[in-house]
Amino acid sequence: MKIEIINSDFIKDMQEFAYNTQDKKTNGKMSVQVFEKYIISEHSPIRELKIKVTIQNIDTYSSVHFTRHFLGLNHSVKSNRPDIAKKERSVNDTVTHIISGNAQSFINIAKVRLCSCSSISTQKIMQEIKKGFETHENEYLRAYSKYLVPSCVYRLGCPEFKKCSVLPKFIKSKGILTDIKQRCSEFAKHTKK
Repeated sequence: MKIEIINSDFIKDMQEFAYNTQDKKTNGKMSVQVFEKYIISEHSPIRELKIKVTIQNIDTYSSVHFTRHFLGLNHSVKSNRPDIAKKERSVNDTVTHIISGNAQSFINIAKVRLCSCSSISTQKIMQEIKKGFETHENEYLRAYSKYLVPSCVYRLGCPEFKKCSVLPKFIKSKGILTDIKQRCSEFAKHTKK
């Protein structure tokens, strides 16, 4: 798995967009704490953080699950066409899948693909993507990783038709945490157990 920041000066770009809406001039570099406030609030400047994730040897059906997400994203998937692959391909074959998108789009993917209603294979791939953010050399991406959580944790309620026990178990363990920063941080600790 490879995670790249497409625009290396994304903090400057985010700051410019954020300050422009408030008719302010940028001064200094945005702190990680202020960056997290923008991530939590999902304000539009977070779309200036552009990320590319390359996943090698992803099973075809999980790749299809990820391509269902399109807002703020672009996908490039190794073709299964026999004339391009130079052999017959099947749904059991693996592909290379590249996803480029912004910070908001990866939050949206995580809400669905970290959900226990998602296929186990797809959940594991999304967990690896999140881990890639958690261990990234960039401190802003490490901070961002905390907010890649399933919908039930993000919303403090399950939107799925078929409910699971993830949120009830988390609430039983930690209580109802109404502060999203605290809830996401505690959920990260809770899932590492």
